[in-house]
Amino acid sequence: MTAAIPLSNLADIALRRGDLTEARRLSNEQLAVARADDDDLNVADACARLAWTAALEGNFDEARRLLPQLLRILSELGALHPFPVLALAAIIAAHCGRRSDAAKVFGAIAAHRARTGAQWWHDSVVTRAIVDTEQALLESGYAPSHEEGRKLSPEEMFELALRAIA
Repeated sequence: MTAAIPLSNLADIALRRGDLTEARRLSNEQLAVARADDDDLNVADACARLAWTAALEGNFDEARRLLPQLLRILSELGALHPFPVLALAAIIAAHCGRRSDAAKVFGAIAAHRARTGAQWWHDSVVTRAIVDTEQALLESGYAPSHEEGRKLSPEEMFELALRAIA
């Protein structure tokens, strides 16, 4: 077991509770340990949490800077549950005015989550940000885009997420 895993667990708890300062501190510590151990999976995990922390703090530029490499790593690994990172790409796209693309990404996520049985974290700031953004898009007339996204393959879902934050 790598030394980064306990830090990852603690950082996840801090993020779920909304303690962004502690989540960032622990994620940075995890990142340093993972890099020293040449542990790419934990590097990606820490970067994903740092991107979420930045976005939740309103720093969408920092979050967007971290996402392309993460999306590529998750795609290459064939990650079964990349949904929080993909949802963050959709949130950033919506924030940057690419609402149709954001709705498509959310639609793709919804379809793939239904197929895999993946669930969002219960009662976390991340889940609230995801649900609130997706609902706002649907209420703003982007339901057709959402429905269109449900037809995307996993590869197309990743490609769209990358384009949406470019």
